[in-house]
Amino acid sequence: MVTNDELKSNPMHLFKAFRCLDHTHDFLNGSFWMGNINYYKKIEDATRQDITEGESCYKKYTAKATENIVNRNTQPGYINCTANILNPIHLLCCSSPEVDLEFLKKKFGIYVVRINNPEQLLIDLNNFFSHGNLKTVGPISLKKVEYTKGNILPADPEDETKLIYTQKSPKFKPESEFRFIVTLDHKMKREDFLKIILNKRLDYVEQV
Repeated sequence: MVTNDELKSNPMHLFKAFRCLDHTHDFLNGSFWMGNINYYKKIEDATRQDITEGESCYKKYTAKATENIVNRNTQPGYINCTANILNPIHLLCCSSPEVDLEFLKKKFGIYVVRINNPEQLLIDLNNFFSHGNLKTVGPISLKKVEYTKGNILPADPEDETKLIYTQKSPKFKPESEFRFIVTLDHKMKREDFLKIILNKRLDYVEQV
């Protein structure tokens, strides 16, 4: 179920680019793929490859004494924090209204669509998974990517788990990314892509 707070926090529209016109038309007709988050670690396009995808990495300050096998450190300081998740996570990657469209076309493809109602797409995705055979963990969500990987963050991030699937290196910031995110049950088969067929034309999406 999508909460009202989630809907209110979403952008008015999003952009998505395609290299192939056929894929653009498929998307307009409610048929597309969601990529496994780990797929982007090995994607052939070097400009899109991110070997740290699916892992959070940040530094936080601690006032507590720390200890390791080599020596003791009784002074406060910064500690490195990393995390990942075992569940298969699949993404539909889009860009915010603030993205440079020329940059978007150059990096992801010249065929661009504008999703004029991201909230409706989120609802449609939740309906798709709620009536299908794929067991999910929680509702499908739409999240803004944080370009803070490796940075110093507050001692208690609001939701450290969220960083696993929303955090990227600052070098990717021009992508201005938002992600539709589905987390599958850990027992589900791991695939590079999930085929989504909404069985309707997306009248809230238009080619630009």
